[in-house]
Amino acid sequence: MAISMKGAVRVTSFEEAEHIFSVKDCGFLSPLFFDKLICALQMTGCDICISLSPVYGIGEIYIPEKKTAFVPYREGREYEKSINLCRFINKELMGEVKQKISFSAKCYKAMMEGSLENLREAGNYHFALEKIYKEAMDFKGVDQLSRELSADIRKRLSRE
Repeated sequence: MAISMKGAVRVTSFEEAEHIFSVKDCGFLSPLFFDKLICALQMTGCDICISLSPVYGIGEIYIPEKKTAFVPYREGREYEKSINLCRFINKELMGEVKQKISFSAKCYKAMMEGSLENLREAGNYHFALEKIYKEAMDFKGVDQLSRELSADIRKRLSRE
């Protein structure tokens, strides 16, 4: 997965998955869960594809031979099964840090929204600049220079 001016972008091979299991994070445990899952899958010897997240490290795991993917839970999407990591949390300890986790989640969301907005703005500037560049560029001159350079290189190589 990558974050771009068009939002989050995923590796298309993950779309081939027939079985999709979501991992619903709790207390930022999903990176640990994905790391442990990868270790277990590697021990079985099966091939896996790993999509990296710019924030969490491991973003998604795809097992081609099983056509199965493990992906972060997203509201409004359909999944064959969901793995809720809150089931594996010590509720008493979680209560002590619940406010901090909630605050961290809000900060994360605000930073991601701000980042996406900045990337969209940078993209708009990029395309405006590209339009100016296209209008000012002498493409025929570049083509001519490329032909001349190629001919010169071929000529020099044929002498050796």
